[in-house]
Amino acid sequence: DALALDTERFDWQSAFGNAPCSEGSDGFDAVVGNPPYVAAKNGLPGAAPPRNVGQSDLYLMFLSEVIEKRLVKSGGMLSMVLPDPMLVRGNAAAIRRKLAEDWTILSLVHISHAFPDANVANIVPVCRNARSATTEFPASRIEHAADRRSFAQRPVATAAALAGPVRPSVVL
Repeated sequence: DALALDTERFDWQSAFGNAPCSEGSDGFDAVVGNPPYVAAKNGLPGAAPPRNVGQSDLYLMFLSEVIEKRLVKSGGMLSMVLPDPMLVRGNAAAIRRKLAEDWTILSLVHISHAFPDANVANIVPVCRNARSATTEFPASRIEHAADRRSFAQRPVATAAALAGPVRPSVVL
């Protein structure tokens, strides 16, 4: 069973052979997610061996699967709600480098207190599976209560109003 949880990696093509992908292409047109933020030192029970030294974060394993298995077709879109430590932790450096060098980061929103019970702020990168021809992308920081309320009502306008330019090399 392609969906069984064991030590084998998830085979999305077997599970979703009739997925709504563009004709003749490999991968999904878009992948959007909010992976679990579970952390475990040096691996998780039943999961593939960690690819990083130190702390293994389940959200990084999800993101790695999307990138390594090419779940997003060439030119397709990827966006996930991720914990903001991804921007600075050493165990996320390879994924940050891959996104900055091989993908186009179209925008990044940093949101404090997005989930009231969470002890971590979140980032929401929007990326295209294609090398970037641009030297900057807009990044927004939503941290004040008034900005969060505005963002809930008018997300695109609020993010644009609070955005500033960032070079992809900054996320490396």
